Amino acid sequence: IRAPLIQTTIGNSIRLKLRGDGKTYKLLLSDGNSSFMSGSPSWQVDIPTKPLTLQDDAAASEEITIPLSSLRPSFGGRPSNRPTIANHNYTFRMEDMKELGFMLSLRLSDGSPNPKETFGEGIFDFSLFVESIEFLRSSSATS
Repeated sequence: IRAPLIQTTIGNSIRLKLRGDGKTYKLLLSDGNSSFMSGSPSWQVDIPTKPLTLQDDAAASEEITIPLSSLRPSFGGRPSNRPTIANHNYTFRMEDMKELGFMLSLRLSDGSPNPKETFGEGIFDFSLFVESIEFLRSSSATS
């Protein structure tokens, strides 16, 4: 799921308030032109979530703070560890980001397989409730 990113403050981290299902999702940011053909990467980071139990309610939300420096460049959901490709220098610049999204992926941000324990197997349910997204000027990462 992707949506236009409307931001009033450019910070150095993102704080998410969410309720997950024990699966590992990805947070994606892009300049809106992401594709291998355009040469513009999207930027991703893994978001492990805690499984909810029947006793959990809205009070069980998780707050996760993600430093923007932890985002990795990717093309088509696959990581690129190369800082330059075909004379393009890939540097994350928050002010260029136009879209924000979340996805459940077969691969983690480092390219390794997302294990069945945090992805799923066969046909399965999944749910990620994002309650808030906040850009912070400074923070220490917690998850």
